[in-house]
Amino acid sequence: MTVLASVATWGPLCRAADLEADLLIVGGNESACAAAVQAARLGVKRVVLVNDIDWLGGQFSAEGVGCLDEWTMVEGRRVNFPRSGLFLEMVRRIRAHNSAKYGKATPGNAFCGTDTIEPAAAAELFEGLVNPYVQNGVLRIERGWEPTSVQVQEGAVAGVAFKPVAGGEARLRITAKLTLDASDWGDVIRLSGAKYGAGPDLKSRFGEPSAPEAFDEAGNQEMNPLSWCVVLRETGGRHAVVPKPASYDPRSFAALDKLAPWVDSDMSAGIYSPSGNSPYTHRRLVDRWHNGFAPGTEATFLNYPVQDYPLCQLPQRVVEALERNEPGASRKNIVDLTPAQRKIIFDDARQHALGVLHHLQTAVHDRGGLSPVIPLHVPDQRIWNCGPVAAQTLCT
Repeated sequence: MTVLASVATWGPLCRAADLEADLLIVGGNESACAAAVQAARLGVKRVVLVNDIDWLGGQFSAEGVGCLDEWTMVEGRRVNFPRSGLFLEMVRRIRAHNSAKYGKATPGNAFCGTDTIEPAAAAELFEGLVNPYVQNGVLRIERGWEPTSVQVQEGAVAGVAFKPVAGGEARLRITAKLTLDASDWGDVIRLSGAKYGAGPDLKSRFGEPSAPEAFDEAGNQEMNPLSWCVVLRETGGRHAVVPKPASYDPRSFAALDKLAPWVDSDMSAGIYSPSGNSPYTHRRLVDRWHNGFAPGTEATFLNYPVQDYPLCQLPQRVVEALERNEPGASRKNIVDLTPAQRKIIFDDARQHALGVLHHLQTAVHDRGGLSPVIPLHVPDQRIWNCGPVAAQTLCT
C-alpha cells in the first residue's frame, strides 16, 4: 500500500511534535475521509487526519463489508438506495476500478448488493480520493497513533494528545479550532469527559415499543456483535484448508451444517434474489464463472451471521484475559475498554472467524455440493465488521 508522506509545508514529525490545525479529524474511516475532503473543498486551510492504522476507508476497506449492501424497497423489490455526494463519487471510483481490472463495473453477482470491492483495493481508492489535498498542502495524514488525552477549554475540545500504536516514546499533540471524532469507538468523546451512551437504550429513554424495560443479564455490554471477515480467493484446485484454531469447537458452527453448502446464481433477478444464498455467495466479490473471467480471478468475502462474535457473552478465556489486564474490564462495554483490552477481544474474534472457515472447508465441504472453487484464505490487513460501528486490527 502507498502511504502518503507529509508535504513540506507541514514539516516532518520529530520525537515529540505539536501541530496546529483548523480541523482535526481523529479516525480514518469513510466519514473521516469525507469530512477531510469536503473541508478541503470548502476552503479550510489546515486539516489534520490522525488514524490508528495505515488503511483509510472504514467499511469500504478495513471494516470488512466488501459488498455495499445499502438498499431500499421500490414496488416490492430491493433496489440500490439513491446515491449522491461523496458516496456516489466513491461508487464511481469502485466501478471504474472494476471495469479496468475485470472489464465489468459490477463483477461480484453478490446476493446482498450490486457493487463489490476487495478491501485492499478500496483502501487504495480512498488514498486516491484524499491525495490531491495532501499534495496541495491542505491535508496532513498521520498514521499509527491512538488518542491518550483530550484538552478541554470552556466546554469544547481544544486539543488531543496521541501515542504510537506500536509503542515507543514518541508523542503527538494537536490543537485545533474544531475536532471531529471519527474513531469508531468515540475515544475522543470518552476522554473529553463528555456524556455519551453505548449499549441498549431502555424504553424509558425514547419510548420505543421494542426497547427493554430494564437491563438483562448482559446489561450495558450488549452491542451489535462484531465479525472478523475473511477474503477468499480461487486456488485452482490446490489444497488450501486453514489449520484448525485451538479454540475450535464444531458445536459453535452447527448453523452451517443446516445450510446448503453452495447456492449459485447469476443474480439476474436482482439483489436478494429468490434463488437464495450461501456463505460463499452472500458477499461474492468476483464471480468469474458466470462472467467468463480468467481462471484464478474468483474471490469472495466471508461476512455471514455465523461469524458474529457476541460482545455480551464473552468466552471464559477472554473474560480471564481481560480481568488479568484490569479487574472489572470483562463487564465493561467494549466502547469503554482501552485499545489494548479491545485487542484481546479482536484476537479471539479472529480465531472464531478462522473456525468458521475451517468448518466450511472440512465438515461442510465433506457434505458435497460445493462449487469447483477451493478457497484460499488470504487475510488482508485488518478486516472486520461491527454493525453500526467498526471493529479493529486484523493481524497478518
